[in-house]
Amino acid sequence: MKRLCPRHEHVSRRAFLKGALATTGGVALPNWGGLVNSQTIAAEAKKRGKRCILLWMNGGASQIDTFDLKPGRPTGGLFRPIQSRVTGLQVCEYLPRLAKIADRLAVIRSMRTQSPDHPDGIYHMHM
Repeated sequence: MKRLCPRHEHVSRRAFLKGALATTGGVALPNWGGLVNSQTIAAEAKKRGKRCILLWMNGGASQIDTFDLKPGRPTGGLFRPIQSRVTGLQVCEYLPRLAKIADRLAVIRSMRTQSPDHPDGIYHMHM
């Protein structure tokens, strides 16, 4: 039987758990202030009757394949647009259920930063 990788490259269960714990701690620690105040923010939003769901798909589907297809242009996506329930808003042909509830969405296309690269731009968008 041929091994897929050498024995010395295997990660022990203990090493894996240590790494997972360190990663979780590293992610949670910088956000601790936001976690502490999240109940206050949620209570204020509930009092005002507002809700927001941020779909942040870092590494997810591209805008030219979902909401900004640009058909017929060299920079356009591969898929065809379909009309949604909102005038002027077209979505990808593979999102027909989203097109039916588009009147309940807020699609924001005007956000920009001065950052030339994605990581800094992501940071500024979340501030």
